Amino acid sequence: GGPIFKGFGLVAPLYIRHKYEDAITSMLVYPMTRALYGRRVRNPIGGDLAISGDMAELFLREETWPKSAYGFGIDLWMIAMAACHRMPICQSFVGHPKIHRNAPFKKSEAMLKEMLETIFTLMVRFDDFWPKVRWSKPTALYGLQEGEMDVANPVSIDEEDLHVRFIRGFNGFGELWKKVINESYVNKLNEVKGLSLSQFNFPTHLWAGVLYDFAMAYKRGEVDISGMIDSILPIFYGRMLSFARKTERMSTPQADDEVEQNCLVFEETKSYLAQRWFD
Repeated sequence: GGPIFKGFGLVAPLYIRHKYEDAITSMLVYPMTRALYGRRVRNPIGGDLAISGDMAELFLREETWPKSAYGFGIDLWMIAMAACHRMPICQSFVGHPKIHRNAPFKKSEAMLKEMLETIFTLMVRFDDFWPKVRWSKPTALYGLQEGEMDVANPVSIDEEDLHVRFIRGFNGFGELWKKVINESYVNKLNEVKGLSLSQFNFPTHLWAGVLYDFAMAYKRGEVDISGMIDSILPIFYGRMLSFARKTERMSTPQADDEVEQNCLVFEETKSYLAQRWFD
């Protein structure tokens, strides 16, 4: 909370985590938040936030409170509010990794769906702001002492299970994807489907483009929103599998560098979204 007394409106936590912990943040929330709002907040759904009195008053005046903001989406909602109202944001290093029990898939899927709904709702709410954002900028960090190191808790990935969940998605949602996703991206998804587990590769630019297509479909309301969000889950598992395979021999810092590179791809691909959003 110290930075609040230095004039910041919102302070987000920065954790040291294993490369496969909190994949929803690394694969989805961080890249999308960074590309949309131009702020590099590594843990935008960390669960620990400090806010100023001015920030609290801003929250109280806001009329748009999506349902997901009453659950898992609350942190992301606050980050977006702060960014879009140009409140000063910083990060504070937390000295020990946040410890989570491995959540069952049902709980992870519920969280993932609420994150997606929150992201899409906020894109509609703040589309007078984010299309003007071109690139991201670093966010100040407080509390990191020189030489301070923490060891992240190990996390395992079941690659075969992720592969099965991705392939099953084509049977359950293939027709819906054709309605929502750009034809060229659908063709590339089918190419990825044809890869064996040992050769599996789901490019970041494809993942970003697919998410942007879903965001535009959410705005237009052309398909059932609940079913559409459900259909993103198997695609997410495919992207998660690709990241796991690419980084399996990397250290956690090296894998985090890969996350940063993925975020740059989201920023570069954002023009595809901005050009079509108001069509």
